Amino acid sequence: MLGEDLTQSNPSSLPISGLQLLQNSLLHMQSAVVLTQVSKSGTEQKIIFANPATERLSGYSAANLHAQDMRIFIGEDTRDSDLLAIAAALKQRQSIRREMIYYHRDGSQFWVEVEGTPIEGLDSDNLWLWFKRDISVRMMLLKAVEQREQRWRLAIESIGDGVWDWNIKANSVNYSQCWKTLLGFDENEIGTSIEESAGRIHPDDKPTLERELNRHLLGDSEHFHIEHRVLCKDGSYKWMLNRGMVVSRDDDGAPLRMIGAYSEISSRKKAEELLIESEQRHRVLIDNLQSGVVVHAPDTSVLLSNMQANNLSAYALVQQQAQLGEAAQYFFVDEKKQRIAVTDYPVNYVIAAGTRMTDRMMGIRQRDTEDIVWLMINAYPEFSADKSLSHVVVTFVDMSVFVQAEDRLRLSEERFQLAAKGASFGVWDWDMSGDDIFYSERCKSMLGYSPDDFPDKLSSLQGILHEADKDSFHQIMRQHLDGERKVFETELRLRNKAGDYRWFYARGEAMRDEAGVAYRMAGSIIDITESRHAQEELKLAAMVYEHSSEAMMINDAQNKVIAINPAFTAMTGFSEEDVLGHSSEGFISDARNTESLESIQMALQQCGRWQGEIWSQRKNGEDIAESVIINVIYHQDGSVHRYVTLFSDVTEKLKSEAMIWHQANYDTLTDLPNRNMFSDRMMQEISKGKREHNP
Repeated sequence: MLGEDLTQSNPSSLPISGLQLLQNSLLHMQSAVVLTQVSKSGTEQKIIFANPATERLSGYSAANLHAQDMRIFIGEDTRDSDLLAIAAALKQRQSIRREMIYYHRDGSQFWVEVEGTPIEGLDSDNLWLWFKRDISVRMMLLKAVEQREQRWRLAIESIGDGVWDWNIKANSVNYSQCWKTLLGFDENEIGTSIEESAGRIHPDDKPTLERELNRHLLGDSEHFHIEHRVLCKDGSYKWMLNRGMVVSRDDDGAPLRMIGAYSEISSRKKAEELLIESEQRHRVLIDNLQSGVVVHAPDTSVLLSNMQANNLSAYALVQQQAQLGEAAQYFFVDEKKQRIAVTDYPVNYVIAAGTRMTDRMMGIRQRDTEDIVWLMINAYPEFSADKSLSHVVVTFVDMSVFVQAEDRLRLSEERFQLAAKGASFGVWDWDMSGDDIFYSERCKSMLGYSPDDFPDKLSSLQGILHEADKDSFHQIMRQHLDGERKVFETELRLRNKAGDYRWFYARGEAMRDEAGVAYRMAGSIIDITESRHAQEELKLAAMVYEHSSEAMMINDAQNKVIAINPAFTAMTGFSEEDVLGHSSEGFISDARNTESLESIQMALQQCGRWQGEIWSQRKNGEDIAESVIINVIYHQDGSVHRYVTLFSDVTEKLKSEAMIWHQANYDTLTDLPNRNMFSDRMMQEISKGKREHNP
């Protein structure tokens, strides 16, 4: 029908054989093709042609659609902005491409990519050619990727996004530390001026950013979402995904506050640039179609190819090199990336089998590289009146974006599973619409449960929470959900499978809707039982140290005093200011001491301990006799870490012993040596004489 109309309108516009090939290509195209005639007012589009793919897409046959308005595909969820854009294009006779919601004949919705082009040079006025492709799978994959990325952002702290909070009325912005770090700045190098961010936008990106930002501030868009380059401290530019949303407005609808975040996407942009370059080489269209069309003769030579098929030069190369075997630089691979036999190439398969090839996924790969262009290929034979093969039509669509989305989704899932399994902390994710909550395998193993033993329910957690912690747990949770706390964090006791209670630190953050109501919450949990016990032991040791009646002094490896307790000050009169950082030798160095500092140090080196009695002086100059015990504390490698010294005042004890000795050896009246002293000295002299005269 289309071929007849075009021929009647302008017989000289194309060769008759070319129109026949075009008709066959359009009728068998994988993409839906619709031809419409627009009214002079531009308000109506009557459908005058629809290919079979349109029925597969929408459920409407060509007969159902004939003379119908294009609005037959439109429903209440179709965006007004899409309809207005199409109306403007019709009025200005400019090509247009949109992604929008269509309605199937059965009433179901689906996403479709619509591309319209006015047809010039024909007698009939206002003819438009529309091409439509179902992109529901791609939208679903992109949505799935976004949900996975949200789980990562919620579940794992410090993921690297830089947050900004703009007080529009005051025209000041609070930039998070991570935002500053992304650009290479320290905390105090960035102020709160809006120019800190606006002044760093790449000049080429600034007009688009300002336009999208103004649209969002005026309420024309639900979210602010743009990719642009930002100047860093070192003078380089980084690609950022800048997302944000106005979170409060005044009574007149004027924006008051907007919050958003930077995510660095430099690596992704580089990959996208490579992908775009590939798509530019391989994108397929006939008269602005997205599908590539190549018509082959029975000897596989090319009779006709559209502009987009020619741009995909790898397809032409792989066909030209089909008979070169292993020497070919380009070749087809299957979905497992295994090389396909030449006999199974689309053209060769159809010629040999005499049947069509339908929805076959193939990749075109260049030898010695890993780069692959993925194509969804359809091929079918056309026969002459004598039933001999006339030609083979091959149509293909670049599916690289779909494959890339699937790879990103799989990689995101694998990363999440690996992180959840390998992390020392457990991850949880609560859908607040019900009792369902995801607990990672680590969450359950910390409590002694296998993955199947502990149900993924909020009630499971409530059932093992210590009674004494329930009130504080619910209070902190309520405060966070009400917005009184920025994050939810608490320490609580949970009963493990063995029946014992262990201490855990839990932290999380809620995701909220436009009204600020929390609908999802995720976070982490980690066992802190050992650290709690260690803290309690440290507190006990500190109490013993502070309240001990025995004086204590701690020195570092260089014998410098680093700590004393109150009993030390009470006994010696020296305060911390007097002794900290000084050597302790002054406290044990006295001419009356029987052991030298060298002998004490040698004992410490050999035994790690010394004990004895020494004379010293208080701060006021009074003599003091001390019983001293010195112990050495070592590092794991055997080197000295600390010296710990204990002092006891034995002054009165030594004085009493000296008085008893004096009374035993001196006369109480004359204070002269008595008989006991005389006998002791005489015995000493006799022993001395024997030693001196002993042959």
